[in-house]
Amino acid sequence: MSESKNNLRETARLILESKGLSKDQVEELEQLLLSFPDNVQTRIKLIGYYHRHEIDDVFVRKMMAKHVLWIIENRPDSKIAGLPITSLHPDYHGDLYFEGKRLWMKQVKAFPNNTSVIDNAAAYMIHVDKLLAQKLWEQLEKHEPKNPKWKHRLDLLSELYRIAQAG
Repeated sequence: MSESKNNLRETARLILESKGLSKDQVEELEQLLLSFPDNVQTRIKLIGYYHRHEIDDVFVRKMMAKHVLWIIENRPDSKIAGLPITSLHPDYHGDLYFEGKRLWMKQVKAFPNNTSVIDNAAAYMIHVDKLLAQKLWEQLEKHEPKNPKWKHRLDLLSELYRIAQAG
């Protein structure tokens, strides 16, 4: 199995594990991060937990966003960084979405040849700034013209445009 699939499975396992966390366990994980801030596995569990509980709770949204922004800033090429669970939205997260966008653009500038970073940045933008997502995936398609992944991403984006126009 490829390293990429292993990482994705591990990320999914951690997100699923978060389903059974109690509030006390969440607080313990938050405390653990004070001593070990680079513990990505703990952050993934917390993001999974907060994602399930953020609908009506502004505090929970802010806690989730805090961990998402840390991932963008410190692990922009990770699998979790490109998943929908780490996408913020201005309707729910307000200015924290724009902080995430700013951090992503900083990462794209810092790592202009890292396809994972650019792909993850585009995935973050897909629902709010489709034109920027398109620009980033077109950049990847030019960088790797034989990689079908970028055409697939652009086709998905075209479908989202089509649905938005019809809606």
